[in-house]
Amino acid sequence: FGKSVSKMFSGLEFYVVNGPSEFSKADIEREIAAHVGSLAQSPTDQTFCVLADRLVARVRSVISMSCYDVVLASWLRACLDAKKLLPFLPGHMLHSLQATAEKFAQEFDEFGDNFTEHITDEQVQATFQTIAEKVICGVLCNVKSECVWWMGRLVVGVCWMDWQACSRSVCGRWAGL
Repeated sequence: FGKSVSKMFSGLEFYVVNGPSEFSKADIEREIAAHVGSLAQSPTDQTFCVLADRLVARVRSVISMSCYDVVLASWLRACLDAKKLLPFLPGHMLHSLQATAEKFAQEFDEFGDNFTEHITDEQVQATFQTIAEKVICGVLCNVKSECVWWMGRLVVGVCWMDWQACSRSVCGRWAGL
């Protein structure tokens, strides 16, 4: 994949499913390798996390195993921008393991706002956007629903089948799922 830039991801294995158009799967894999992370073609017991940007069949399959945190590619981009490994935040997650959700429940409210850290004006705006998205998507996308765990709470009425239609027409992206 090329020359090593840093050892930021040293010792971490990633399974990359997909990425956004501006940060493709190949781009993500190249960045992980450049920072000495390892890549898996399917998740293993060594997998640190699964990276994805869209909820496709393969991501739903990984989520159904409930063995891995499934993280948005934006988390990896944030690590690259900060030039260090960052902790997961609720807004980075497509799916959280129970242990991760419990940690989030201790540190964040249901909209991803941290209980103890100061936030910027941009983060306040993002929190309000998250609240609006959850309310709108929760109402519009409950045709085919499943129960999921999010931030230590059982959430009913989360639509997987109509997710793309809802996200394109209303929400953009429902942070935290």
